Amino acid sequence: MLGKTKLALLSGMLENAEKSASAEEAAERKARALEVASTIWKQIGIGTKMAVGARSPSALADKLGALTFQVGRGNATAIKVTLDFSDTYIVELVKARKHAGKYSIEVLEKHADVYCDMLADVIYHAVCK
Repeated sequence: MLGKTKLALLSGMLENAEKSASAEEAAERKARALEVASTIWKQIGIGTKMAVGARSPSALADKLGALTFQVGRGNATAIKVTLDFSDTYIVELVKARKHAGKYSIEVLEKHADVYCDMLADVIYHAVCK
């Protein structure tokens, strides 16, 4: 039988191992999200970015990864592009508003099953209509 001190020591070691494993998993998720966001940003293309006034890209750790960026044209204030499990994208046009100190987010349009070669066209036509 194990003594109380040995049992407490083993319990502490197990907790430390779980914490380090969860920290490693979080770091892996963050690295994956940055990689996905970078890939999406490259796939959009400079012409579309300039046409919609794209700026301030940031990575999100939604599902498999996502990218959000602000736009300077049309009714939308931002675009969110999320990688789906079917290796397609979900493109959302978002309008953020601040009223009486509170923010509200409204999804203006949502396009699902967007392939990488369609991404720039979908974003351009959604923003510039």
